[in-house]
Amino acid sequence: MILRIWCDLLSVFADATLVAASADGRSFFDRLWSGTVYYLAYYRDFLLSQWQDMTPMRYGALLVSIGVLGWFLMKNGPKRV
Repeated sequence: MILRIWCDLLSVFADATLVAASADGRSFFDRLWSGTVYYLAYYRDFLLSQWQDMTPMRYGALLVSIGVLGWFLMKNGPKRV
């Protein structure tokens, strides 16, 4: 009984979001997907440009920060007896 009510609520929500379109006629899921793809591509391109233009000083800073973060996480981890 509860499962049936839950399924009905989900179907009503899915119908409402698929029908509700923006001014350009795209559905909620289409806008959500295109926004997600846009931001993932932006941050991928940003990280690749930072990696390709990295100087030795920035590379050293990256390695030191990874080492400090790893030490901090291992320091606070569970102790073996």
